[in-house]
Amino acid sequence: MSEVHPATDLSAATEAEARRLATIPANQLALNKLLINHAYENMGLRTIQMLDTFFDGLARHPEQAVRWIEEITENGLSELIADRDRPWKTTGNHPVDDSELRILHQILSHAPTHRSQVCEVRSASCCMPSTASGSSASCF
Repeated sequence: MSEVHPATDLSAATEAEARRLATIPANQLALNKLLINHAYENMGLRTIQMLDTFFDGLARHPEQAVRWIEEITENGLSELIADRDRPWKTTGNHPVDDSELRILHQILSHAPTHRSQVCEVRSASCCMPSTASGSSASCF
């Protein structure tokens, strides 16, 4: 809503707005809501929310991410996960899909390791920043 009311008038103002909205046919309200939600989806709402979570983790834990990928490279993902989960293990081994390992390796090997580095997002592709010599960003 685009109005501000003192606490003493809030109940009456809310009731008046609800009565005004009640005069609009329900199917028109539903269609308008659908249009607005669709516009947000077209702007990439869910993608941005997912990337925000991912980039927040990278920004807060870059050293851990670098160590994680180094350990994967040295010992393999299955061994690393087994070591990580050993204290909590209650079930048998779970196979690791090679495609998941490749994706994880691509993401973490291109993760910024210093605050001055920037990871650009273009159509869900992560790029390494341009070098100081001015060469273009390298994407995978």
